[in-house]
Amino acid sequence: MEFLPDYYRPSTGPVFPVLSLAVCVLDAPMVLSSGGPESPILSMVPWTRVVRREKLKVHNGFVSKVHVVDFVHRLALGDFVVEVLVFAEVARMRMMDAGRVFSTGKGHVNSLNQWIWSGITPQH
Repeated sequence: MEFLPDYYRPSTGPVFPVLSLAVCVLDAPMVLSSGGPESPILSMVPWTRVVRREKLKVHNGFVSKVHVVDFVHRLALGDFVVEVLVFAEVARMRMMDAGRVFSTGKGHVNSLNQWIWSGITPQH
């Protein structure tokens, strides 16, 4: 996932969006712990999403990065793929709504690290 921002650089032509997900398939019991250390609640789960925030030192300050990994039990992989395909369809519809941005390869978002779909605007 780290190489994708360098691989997909801004261009002056049409953009071909790529959906990349980090998925770890496990063949082991998946136990989720919730609650506090004094009274943890343990439950078996078919998959879970782990979000890790990282602060990196750059030249004269810091930049935040977010890493997201879906951990999926191998027996739940089929159901997980169905969910991913539903997500991909929603993403496709949103990209179709922002069609001019992708067809021209010229658009703008205020922050690449914190953008939202409604914040995509075409550049003229």
